[in-house]
Amino acid sequence: MKPLLYLFTLLLAGCATQEQHPPLTDLPPTILERDGTEWFQYWEIPEGDYLWQTEDLGQVDALQAYRDSVKVDLGGAFTNYLDAQAVQHPVSDTVLIPAGIHPDSLLAAKQGDGDRYNYDIIHYKQVGEVRPINYLEAQILNYQLTRYPLFSHPTEFHGFILENDSLNLVRVYYAASDAPWPPKPRPVVAAVEQDLQQGWQLIIHLHNHYEPAEDGYLGTMAPSMSDAQYFKGLTERFQVQAAHVTNGFHTIVLPPETFEEFAAYQ
Repeated sequence: MKPLLYLFTLLLAGCATQEQHPPLTDLPPTILERDGTEWFQYWEIPEGDYLWQTEDLGQVDALQAYRDSVKVDLGGAFTNYLDAQAVQHPVSDTVLIPAGIHPDSLLAAKQGDGDRYNYDIIHYKQVGEVRPINYLEAQILNYQLTRYPLFSHPTEFHGFILENDSLNLVRVYYAASDAPWPPKPRPVVAAVEQDLQQGWQLIIHLHNHYEPAEDGYLGTMAPSMSDAQYFKGLTERFQVQAAHVTNGFHTIVLPPETFEEFAAYQ
């Protein structure tokens, strides 16, 4: 009887949590503009510690389906692919890089491979922080995956996350389509500019990375040269407080002071 009572208590707690914090897919967005598959919108939700924790991602069925599919398809190689994006090796003067993964950072820079260089300074020089995906990141990515499954129809989105301390609110702007790359977020940028004049702060720019099946699905935990250029622009224009890139399993967190360390287009 006691085990049944314990199970019932857990189920009630889960239901209460879901009612208190409904998934983003259940919340009606404020629509800025929709042009075919290009959607520009935002949600406004109460601030709370649960948004930033990594233990409980809430109801993210589409994201979980993607994660399960990746694990099944990669089989025994899954852990190797996961670690290649999740692990940041200790900083040392002599960096031993696994054969066949990435060359020495300095060599990569000399060869002009900026994207690879950006990967190397994160994973072998510990620039930024790689951590598990958090609740809010998972909710935004899950929303996009309900539109276009990442496993079979990979896409990227823009997420602009703003905070208003006096209102105790978080505003989540979203721009995405059915294309591999996110659309130019002009309606979102115009709205963010207005918000910044009304006490809001741009605390995070979020987007996702993915790789094709032949490269193991898991998006690179590093900014591309295009990303690095974009982040610098967000700092100059909006004083963004951090840039996050997620692959559905982990997220790389980059404060503004790291942006100049990355190779970027001019």
